[in-house]
This record gives sequence, C-alpha cells and structure tokens, in this order.
Amino acid sequence: MKVLNLKNLKNLEELGVVLKGNFGIKAKRNPNGSIAFRFQHRIKGKGGISRTLGYFPQMSIKEAEREALRLSNLCQKGIEPKEYDKLLEAKKQSSIDKDIRRQRTVGQTIKQYVDNKRLQQQNTESYIRERDNCLKAICSDWFNEPIINISFPEVEERFNKVAYRKGTLGRAKSWARYMKAIFEWAKQRNYIDNNPFTRLKAEVKTFQSGKRENNYLLPEEAKYIYDKVKQSNKINVGHTAIALLLTTGLRKSEALTLKWENVFINDVDIPYFIFDLGTRKQKHIRYAVPIVPKMKFIFERMQTVRRNEYVFPSRKINYCHYDRLDASFKHLRPPQLDNPKINTTGLVNEKRVEELSAITLRRTWTQIGLELGYDTNILNVLSGRSKNLGTKTALGSYTSANLKMAVSFYEQIIDRITIYKN
Repeated sequence: MKVLNLKNLKNLEELGVVLKGNFGIKAKRNPNGSIAFRFQHRIKGKGGISRTLGYFPQMSIKEAEREALRLSNLCQKGIEPKEYDKLLEAKKQSSIDKDIRRQRTVGQTIKQYVDNKRLQQQNTESYIRERDNCLKAICSDWFNEPIINISFPEVEERFNKVAYRKGTLGRAKSWARYMKAIFEWAKQRNYIDNNPFTRLKAEVKTFQSGKRENNYLLPEEAKYIYDKVKQSNKINVGHTAIALLLTTGLRKSEALTLKWENVFINDVDIPYFIFDLGTRKQKHIRYAVPIVPKMKFIFERMQTVRRNEYVFPSRKINYCHYDRLDASFKHLRPPQLDNPKINTTGLVNEKRVEELSAITLRRTWTQIGLELGYDTNILNVLSGRSKNLGTKTALGSYTSANLKMAVSFYEQIIDRITIYKN
C-alpha cells in the first residue's frame, strides 16, 4: 500500500491500488475514473463508519486530511459524526430562523396573512379592506416593529386606550379579534412563541348577547369532547351526535333528523350529507356538508347500530330519531369549565358555559373559524346562518364547486380542535 501524496495521487491510474494517508484516510480510483478520498474509523464503544469525503482534484489532500482529523476526533470521543453534523446543522438553522424572526415585522406578517387568506379564498375583498382600515387606524405605528417584540402589556395598553374613548369600544373589540387571528396564524408558523391577544381580559367574543356572551368552548375544551367520543370503545348514540354537532356547527334538530337516504359516502368524489335547514324562514332549503376524514368515524359507527331511517335512531321507538341529547351533554362536560385552576381564558372571575348545549357547540364552531381568520360571511354560509339563503334551491356548500371549497374550511376547523396545543 503506497503513501498518499500528490505525486502518487496524480499517477494513480490502476484500479484497486490504494493510497494510505493520515487519520484513517485512503485514496483509490473508481471504475468511472474518479479518484475518491475515503475515510474509515471505529467509533469508541460502537461500530465503525465509512464515508466518502470528496474527490480529487476538487478536494485537496490537506482538505481531506483536515476533515478526516475532525471526524477521527469525534469517533475517539464515541460521537457518531453523521448525528453530530445533523445537530450542528439544526443549531445553525435555528440561529438563522431566530435572526429572521427578529427581523420579521408586524406589517410583513399582516401582508403574508392577507395574501394567504386571499389565495385560499377565505376572506372577501370587502372584509380585507375593513380589517385593513381598522388595523391602520389603531396600530399603524406597530407595522415596522418586529412581531416578536409585541408583548401583552403593549396589547392591553393599546386596547384600553381605544376602548375607553367614547363610541369606540366596538372598534377596539374588532381590532382585538383581527389581531388575535393574525398572531395565532403567526404562532402556527413559529414566527412567535406566544399570542399576547389570548390574554386580553376584554377579549372579543363571537356571540355577544348579554349573559350568553361566553357560551362557547375553547379549543382544548372542544378537544376533550372530541377525544372522549372517538376514543370510547362503546357506541353511544347521543355522544356520537354531539361529535357531529361539534365538527359541523349544525343545529340540534338538523343533526337528529338526519336520514341515511341523505348521506352519501360511497361512489362520490367528496363524501357529504344533505339536510333541511332547521329554521322557520329557511326550512325548505336543502343544504350540504362535506364528510371530511376526521368526521367519517361518526357515520361508520352509526352504520353498525343502524335500526331505522335516521342516522341517530331512538333507543326505544323503532321509527323515531334520538331525542335525549340533553342528558348526553352532562357526561361530556369538559372539566376545564368547572375548575378555575385549568381555565385558560384569563377571565378568572367570569362564569363560562353554565349549561353545555347544542348552541354552545354551534358557537364554538364559529368562534374557532373566526380565530383562524375566516370571514364571518363565509362561516355563516357554511353553517346555514346566512341571510342570503332565501330560495328553495341548494345554496352555499351544496353546489359541487362550493362543496369542494368547503372541505378545507371544515378540515382546518376540526384540526384546530383535534390537534390543539397550548
């Protein structure tokens, strides 16, 4: 075996001839004519490694030996070079990401958020203009500030400054709702670690109707219900119906009167079900909801206990639908609602959700949609609440094009429930 030097390397023409260098490095000619620097070494307390360091003349002998020295030092310490390099690269990338986060401004984040919502058709142009005007009026001085520098004290001070002016409380609440959705979007992309707007005591709620203003669940509370129903080994008709209410925002009557003849799972591009809107003014309107993957288990379970034409059949009367839903709610009440120590709203003295009901779940569904930044008008159409649904023809998500578009809305709202993280 010859010594690895420049003269021998240039004269290395025969296959199978190996030049031996320092620190476990060798050079040999490959069948394709290239000359490779190979490194072999045993890791202390472990097996050996073998890797190609580079090719001559792109890599010089000194460069190859320098890399081999680094690798041999790691091997002698019992460190796997490949894992070490991955860790080093991760630290380097983390440092780059931190630098980017320190430079990303509120204005840039808002622009990315708006572009994303516009691309996904989740906001109308009028809604975007309304939000833009509100943000410019209240916090335009933040636009050039790094978003990670916006803390809760600043948020609280700005909200109070606007809210206590005469006639501007509603404006302040709208601003808080817009910003909460934007910061939540940023948090999901690791632009920030925490959303300061979730701690705002005067947080805007979707439904502001006196005592029932806070009659909705937080994502972690909704997740408790979803997980308890899905992970149960027993099929409880009432509990399964509640899972459908939670994942779709339906009214109680719309879910309980749903019939199998209006459920289409097989031989269709998008599984869906049709129902009549449960209101007097719109009772003749046929509406549809896509059956997304995380909702499919509901119908698969109910098929195993199918007794009559209703998806949720009565346990006692063969030809009727289930009608004892109120009792089922008591067994699924999230413990967070009754334990102040794990109530994460920041509203310590505030009584929330005294009685869990179908209305609570309907409001929860819409509240989560708003927190994800969806246009209120779109959510109203999807849940059959829009004033524009005034004809007897199928509107909203019932047309094939709109049904396809509705899939992403339902999937993202359900994902917010099922994969909730603090």
